[in-house]
Amino acid sequence: RRPEPRGAGQQCHTDALNEIKRIMTSKPVLVPPIFDGRGYILATDATITSVAGCYLQKDDQGVERNIGYFSKKL
Repeated sequence: RRPEPRGAGQQCHTDALNEIKRIMTSKPVLVPPIFDGRGYILATDATITSVAGCYLQKDDQGVERNIGYFSKKL
């Protein structure tokens, strides 16, 4: 395997972080819940040091939309 040129890995990391920031700050980040009897989805993840999750609900077109986030460092 050929070594990466110095700084190439850092640029890839920076680009990925900037893309995450763009997605998380673009509309719609969160939408209000719809209280018409449709269900909710709770997606979770955990490590030894933290837990996190996302509260979702399907819209009228069946697309899962975020209605809340949570995280906690243990």
